[in-house]
Amino acid sequence: MKKKVIVGVCSLVLTIGLIALLAFTLFSVKEVKIDYRTSRVHSTATDEEVVEAGEFDMGSSVFFINKQKYIDKIENEFPYLNVLNIETVFPSTLVVHIAERQEVYAVEGEDGFYICDEEFKVLKFYETYENTSENAMLLSGDFEVKNEKVGDYLDIQNPKLYQALYANNYNLAYAQEIIKSIEMTMQYDDGLKEEIEVLKLSLYGGQTVTFANYKNNLTYKTFLFTQVYSALFDMVGKESLQADESYATLTVENLKTCEIYINNYYTKDGNLDLQSEKCYFKIFVAQGV
Repeated sequence: MKKKVIVGVCSLVLTIGLIALLAFTLFSVKEVKIDYRTSRVHSTATDEEVVEAGEFDMGSSVFFINKQKYIDKIENEFPYLNVLNIETVFPSTLVVHIAERQEVYAVEGEDGFYICDEEFKVLKFYETYENTSENAMLLSGDFEVKNEKVGDYLDIQNPKLYQALYANNYNLAYAQEIIKSIEMTMQYDDGLKEEIEVLKLSLYGGQTVTFANYKNNLTYKTFLFTQVYSALFDMVGKESLQADESYATLTVENLKTCEIYINNYYTKDGNLDLQSEKCYFKIFVAQGV
């Protein structure tokens, strides 16, 4: 009986030893590959430089590596790189899947302009900034940004406008082409008798767009904006609400400088009704509002 126990223990030890040997020989990291899932516009880092920045523990077991450590090192060294994940390809290869971060917002701070991606990671810093239809959309608001470093994340509330635009088939290039600047601010609402959060867009075409209570279903409100914007000049000759609550016939010149106001009040037949169980979206194409 004792002999069987000894044989069993020895077999177990040998099995564990064999597994450990395989883990640190056959299944040890021998190669790291880089796979870009997007095109590269701003990043000039070579594959070798990315691997070097990751400081991979070559020869260590693929079963026991800390992948997040490598991700953090790569992203800290190269702010434009977004490591999506690190894939283990057995027996001994790691594949680093990378996307390049896009310059979505130019955030106006107290000391200059911070070029950020859609998650507000700082990619660049400029003391001055010239806004064009081919670079990051200028963003300002009731927030304080100062002395931030490249690679940091700005501590401001993300309006998620880019995500809403993208969900409505407005890619970054097209959004930059039409949106000149964005402002996150507060505005007094006569109907609610209180300050509400609004998102104001200035367009290169001369129009302005206001999203009232933009945190509430911005994707759908953005859909309404895209529908109005694509057919804006079809409204020539139609009646429009004015600042004095009268109505006037819209002209081409009116529409070149109009304000598109997208609200989400609880309304019934166009009247404010906060007791209604349904939420109606209303669009105003107004002059001088």
